[in-house]
Amino acid sequence: MRIKTILHTVSAIRAILPENMAELRKISGRSHLLGIFLSLSFVVVLSWRKWPDILIDFGRELYVPWMLHEGKVLYKDIAHLFGPFSTYLHALLFEVFGVSYLVIIWSNLLWLAGFLILLCRLMGELTDRTTAFICSLAVVWIFAAGQYIDIGNYNFASPYSHEATHGIILSVLMFYSLWRFASDHRRRHLVGAGLLLGFVFLTKAEVFAAALIAAVFLLLLSADRKNIKSNISSLGIIGFCAFVPLSVFFLYFATKMPARDAFGVIFSPLLIMSKNQDLMNNAFYLSSMGRDNIELNLVVMILHTLLVLLVVALATSFSRNLFNGKITKTNRIVYVVLMLGIVCTAFFVQPLYLGFSLPVLCAISLAVLLRACSKEPEKNRKNKKIDPIRLLAAWSVFSLLLLLKILFKARVHHYGFYLALPSVILVIAMLLWFYPKHFINDVVTGKFLRKIFVAIFCIIMFKAFLTSFACWNHRTFPVGADKDRLLVFNERVDTRGPVVTETLNWINLNTRKQDTLVVVPEGVMLNYLSRRINPTRYTNFMVPEMAIFKEQDIINDLELGAPDYFVIVHKDTSEYGVGYFGKDPVYGVKTMNWIKQNYHPVALFGKEPLQDKNVGFKILEDKNFGIKILKRKRASFRDQ
Repeated sequence: MRIKTILHTVSAIRAILPENMAELRKISGRSHLLGIFLSLSFVVVLSWRKWPDILIDFGRELYVPWMLHEGKVLYKDIAHLFGPFSTYLHALLFEVFGVSYLVIIWSNLLWLAGFLILLCRLMGELTDRTTAFICSLAVVWIFAAGQYIDIGNYNFASPYSHEATHGIILSVLMFYSLWRFASDHRRRHLVGAGLLLGFVFLTKAEVFAAALIAAVFLLLLSADRKNIKSNISSLGIIGFCAFVPLSVFFLYFATKMPARDAFGVIFSPLLIMSKNQDLMNNAFYLSSMGRDNIELNLVVMILHTLLVLLVVALATSFSRNLFNGKITKTNRIVYVVLMLGIVCTAFFVQPLYLGFSLPVLCAISLAVLLRACSKEPEKNRKNKKIDPIRLLAAWSVFSLLLLLKILFKARVHHYGFYLALPSVILVIAMLLWFYPKHFINDVVTGKFLRKIFVAIFCIIMFKAFLTSFACWNHRTFPVGADKDRLLVFNERVDTRGPVVTETLNWINLNTRKQDTLVVVPEGVMLNYLSRRINPTRYTNFMVPEMAIFKEQDIINDLELGAPDYFVIVHKDTSEYGVGYFGKDPVYGVKTMNWIKQNYHPVALFGKEPLQDKNVGFKILEDKNFGIKILKRKRASFRDQ
């Protein structure tokens, strides 16, 4: 009787087990999302309003949408280096919710939240939930709000260029649409992928190029060789739909300028760098790409790669031996200690050096994935289903192409916050899912190895968080008011915050709302925070902009705009291989002479700007910071 009862109980458990397992999987997925968003909330609260730089780049991200909201036209009234998507999106948000930095914050956080949901779902379908969870956590702890150098801006919360973050997110959404099409072959997913590719075109050129090539690569990799007509049709749908966003913006610009000019401005972001190849040989870009010392950077890249491969090999070897039934208890203890030692090596990884091995690891991943694609199960081919490995192969192409901009100095900080993000996700997916599944025969060993890699990744993420947290702790000085308030480094670390605050107070007290001012060489944030318009097309007078837009054209526009005030901000431009603005013969001398001829000083805050005393190598080491305000001598320059 008892035996029958037990058998009935076992049968009942087996009958309900699948439903419970499904419920458990749902609960697990929800708990992963909950963990991701709790982590994001924690990071956001600790770093609230501490993301942008006070003067460098981010002011453009606020000022340009404000000007578009006021009725100006991008490219025609405001010179711009990137696509129009992000600036017009923010102008629309300003129209609906009002002009403020807070609006941009919430927009960015919503984009980031959507990206995390998308990434978690995509990687969950391609790999498994644990891998998807760690990939999403990496975005939160390393990229979402991170600051690893003295300049902010290089994060998703307040990026130096929203075109960069929007381009990456839209590209990943495009990959997801292509994945859905490969799963159910519904044309609507192709339409979505094409539209998204068109919007990526309207962000940043390098992101679009990488997304386009990776998308074509995926379509060719998954194409049915027996149905060429269908393949051509798919490419045609994507191409046609990609032109829809471009056509919308072309029609808009055609109402504001001649059609030929409207066509030109749509493609201008792609052509700017090709027309200014000499700029790529500037010291700043050489250093950023690692081309300033290729031999040394190659050696560092190889050494870092060998170190990563050594850790993987040792972890694999120890894991296999640990679960060897013939091993003695003493040897098992030794292997456990060695495994803990391997995990603890992650504590020595510094965020500034994180990423040097990414190009080689991505190349290895691509080679391995392509080989795996050739061994795709026959049942997938008959059912016309795409193997997840194919999408990962396309992802690796996307990652490699993005890394080209920082190839010899790959990193997760600076430009790496968006260029290296797909590569980091790829490496996590390869080590947590692909490698244990395809290279480790024993299931128990594979699961244990995954836990080792998860521990290593978590330690690296925690180290990155601690580095950012140290920066956030020093960002306590408020600049701006109410919804425009941001927190910058305090006066003990950086004197820019107090000097900028004094400058803004003087502008608000001593100038009229309708007065115009131009900030040189950089600092359009002052225009935005004081709500004073720059009457020219140019918002930045740094070395790249002066080279691209030509100095004489800038001077001509200054004469036409006749600004009431000039604000000269101290800026060390030695990283570009030139001296101070207006002091170096190759940088801004004509512009500075024109300013001195037509303007006279009325206020000085901090030290005399653009002087050679007490110059530091980094922004936070520069003891010479100051801002000078100059007022126009004449009512107009047009009578000259």
